[in-house]
Amino acid sequence: MTTYSQKINQAIEQLGIDKLTAMQQEMLAGVASQSDITLLAPTGSGKTLAFLLPLLNSLDKKSTDVQVLIIAPSRELAIQIASVWEQMKNGFRVTCCYGGHSMSDEKNQLVNLHPSVVVGTPGRILDHLERGFLQTSSVKQVIIDEFDKSLELGFQEQMEQIVDALLVVEQHILVSATDTSDLPAFADMSADAIRVNYLTDQKPLTIYRVDSPEKDKIESLHLLLSSFKGEQAILFCNYRESVERICAQLADHNVASSAYHGGMEQEDRELSLFRFSVGASQLLVSTDLAARGLDIPNVKHIVHYHLPVDGESFTHRNGRTARWESDGAAYLLLHSSERIPDYIQDKLDELGDFPEWKLPEQLLAIPKPAYQVIYVGRGKQHKLSKGDLVGFFCKIGGLKSNDIGRILLLPRVSFVSVKSSSVKQMLRLVQGEKIKGQKTIFKSV
Repeated sequence: MTTYSQKINQAIEQLGIDKLTAMQQEMLAGVASQSDITLLAPTGSGKTLAFLLPLLNSLDKKSTDVQVLIIAPSRELAIQIASVWEQMKNGFRVTCCYGGHSMSDEKNQLVNLHPSVVVGTPGRILDHLERGFLQTSSVKQVIIDEFDKSLELGFQEQMEQIVDALLVVEQHILVSATDTSDLPAFADMSADAIRVNYLTDQKPLTIYRVDSPEKDKIESLHLLLSSFKGEQAILFCNYRESVERICAQLADHNVASSAYHGGMEQEDRELSLFRFSVGASQLLVSTDLAARGLDIPNVKHIVHYHLPVDGESFTHRNGRTARWESDGAAYLLLHSSERIPDYIQDKLDELGDFPEWKLPEQLLAIPKPAYQVIYVGRGKQHKLSKGDLVGFFCKIGGLKSNDIGRILLLPRVSFVSVKSSSVKQMLRLVQGEKIKGQKTIFKSV
């Protein structure tokens, strides 16, 4: 292993990484210089680790104050960043703050557990600042992830108030997969800021055009999905109503899909992502909410059911596939009445027409999901642990440990991925049984 500081080497080992990329190594040097930094790199290239790892060399273990503030435009991205930090098991506490999360839990962590790093969305961070729960007098580094989104007009007033409260910041780090030269004044980047740009290293993505004879496109979508042979895909729509309608129509065709949009309750959104990530559904149907911040490996296909409104959204949608060394493709599902927007037409003028993806003449068999997700009506608040769930399903439900996949433990409920072949018998055995002395509901969702 390349020689880094002991803290960096330990974190790399915890994450199971053999070596850092050139971008991550450049960020180690850049952050150490204490200069302001703009990091530009494709989605899936390891940007989160690139800005988190260097913090280990600058954090003061003796301090009980917040030293780093990381701002992200969405709760999903904030959760992902905090999760990567926790996976490093570096001894520095992190608190994640976002709407839909318990305000009292966040307050308790901020006031009593003394996190070194705080990650959060602009609105929730500002809320904690105004209530006096978040103290910024010792924040030396501020990181704005997906800064092109965080610095948009809708966030500017909140961001200005947050930045005004950061009085002793020594280093600003802006991170994104798309570039912009139009930064507002409150971004407060120094004139000699370092620019780490790896956007030109993005792996080419194959983009196909798929012609739909019907304006509704659902039958063509079904044919397209059958040609994926069970490989995971994300389908993007422009409207929440379209997400719900398409999921309902696909269910009529026995296609396992998961809806994901901003109008859903947080618990339902987490369930959808969990089902998709464990392979209990082969398709995530989403608005542009899923275009940023999600780190789901092995997504082979991106389907544009509706074309996005701008080129930036197009880039971020496509960035959900072909991540790291993986390959992937995007598909424009189009009816003849749809106009190609200028941001795509410019690509066509430069590169030539997108190759056509021929739909099969008849439906191909879609493999059934290898896993199903089991809902358990108890969670952390009921003193339930992952070990309790595994023990219960093995002892009472007759499962073997390798029948159980990932587990998502939430405050009020839990979700357990179980091999599809074992679900029916297991549910029959656990119905009416108590877990940790508590009766609850067990069902496939």
